[in-house]
Amino acid sequence: MNPFPKLKNFGNDSLWQATMIFKFLNRSRHSFQFAILCFALTSVSQILANEPKVSILDWETNKRKFMTREIPITELHLSSEKKLIFEHFEIHRGMSEEIISLEEAMKDKRIMTLVYHLSKAEQNFIGILDKLDQKDAKSLPRAIIRIDAPFAFSPNEYTDKNVKLRNTALTIPPSQFNQDSEIWFGQKWSFPGISLFASDRIIDTASCPDAIYHEYAHLITGKYMGENSIGRSLSEGLSDYFAASFLDYPSLYDARTCPEVKRQLFVRGFQLQNALGLYNPNIESNFKSDFHFIPSLLWKYRLFVGKEMADKTILKAVQKSDPSTRFYPEFVDNLSKSLFEEMIKTKGESFTKEYISFIERDLFIPHGLITQVSYENSVFSQTPNQTIHLPNIDDRSKSICKGPNEWEIHTEDFSTKDPSVRLKWKCDSVSIALIVDFSNNVPTQFLLDQPQTFLTGNLKFASISPNVPPTGYSHAEKTQYGKMFQFIKSKYLFYRTQEQDMRLYYKRDPILDRYQLSLEFAYPGIGNREFAIPLSGF
Repeated sequence: MNPFPKLKNFGNDSLWQATMIFKFLNRSRHSFQFAILCFALTSVSQILANEPKVSILDWETNKRKFMTREIPITELHLSSEKKLIFEHFEIHRGMSEEIISLEEAMKDKRIMTLVYHLSKAEQNFIGILDKLDQKDAKSLPRAIIRIDAPFAFSPNEYTDKNVKLRNTALTIPPSQFNQDSEIWFGQKWSFPGISLFASDRIIDTASCPDAIYHEYAHLITGKYMGENSIGRSLSEGLSDYFAASFLDYPSLYDARTCPEVKRQLFVRGFQLQNALGLYNPNIESNFKSDFHFIPSLLWKYRLFVGKEMADKTILKAVQKSDPSTRFYPEFVDNLSKSLFEEMIKTKGESFTKEYISFIERDLFIPHGLITQVSYENSVFSQTPNQTIHLPNIDDRSKSICKGPNEWEIHTEDFSTKDPSVRLKWKCDSVSIALIVDFSNNVPTQFLLDQPQTFLTGNLKFASISPNVPPTGYSHAEKTQYGKMFQFIKSKYLFYRTQEQDMRLYYKRDPILDRYQLSLEFAYPGIGNREFAIPLSGF
């Protein structure tokens, strides 16, 4: 017999049946309390059933495809009951100052999809901060989000022949005109037949979680690496990594992760799981030279250490960075340090050091990246950490120098951060500065166990105006400086480039059990090999 016949219509049948079974099994004791519990459960069920829901397009990780879902509006984490206002961002249409109303948005699946994934991106970053024991979620940057922004690239709404940028979504840092950052998502557009065969990636970014996550990640990385870091290789690579990590899928901006791309035949996906080559220093100044290297390496790092550890340590490495940080060597060093700091908490020092050496050996070094862990196996560890004074053995210089004639060599700062050797030719009381730059070598060439036993560098004047004597010189010293400048220019450097190829040779001496280093001209005819400068044994 049902003691509460009027409650049978509340909630769903399965919940009702469960509560009735509980009540039956416990009829003999605490019957009143169980009746109250049953009533409470069915009441909550009714409230949940009547809660407003919205339709969104969501990425199903397990099925690797998009699916339309109905979600309770509470999953959006709104801060307002009437407007699309959230704790750290708000949504506008176009350039309007009015915030989109919730009533309007609930009728537009495209807007709700954007809102849902923005909220999801924010919650993901808050979750990472929580795991780093950083509860300061309030410090997340604020932003204005604009959907259908007219100045995001759209060929039927906004074209400018002078503008090469074809971003259908972009993040704009704060300026004197806008206090908060802004994220713009371009207008959805389509021409029947034309879109299918377009060679440009023409997608509705407001409906693409990977594009939404990418842009939101710029807000987080910009907080630490500088708002104007957007567009730099490191910032773009980090945004691509977090987009892939939040999707848990290594393919971005293609038909799988962005449904609008399905209408295009000639758009290639962005595959992070593809084979990697060696690090190229050119990506630091021109990220278009290799879009894939940084996010692909970070994805591979994620496969080594796991999603949670990768997300934590990569974000922690971002927090250790600043506007001057390059991916290599600074960010890679920050990442190695962050991994050590997080792993030692649970694994102990011995295991952590061994594991980081494994990451270094199997991930970083094969792709040309050297962190402090590999420092001892590099040329940098063999150069003296002091200033060296050696006599100038080039007999031709004696016609200029009547007194002291020596080379002053500085290798104290010779490292991955500054792979250059600084020289000073000191003649009597006058000196002129030069530099040998080795930055064009790929990082693996700095390792001592490579088949090639030399580094190639460029000798050049250290000053941008080397023909101008330093201030404070007397007339006689200025005259002598001019002679020294002409001597180096004519005897050591190429006339047109004002540079000369140098080599830093290194070879292990089995008797002395150490490496012998020597800085020499790449072509023996220059200076009759009288420029050879030893950099070992000090």
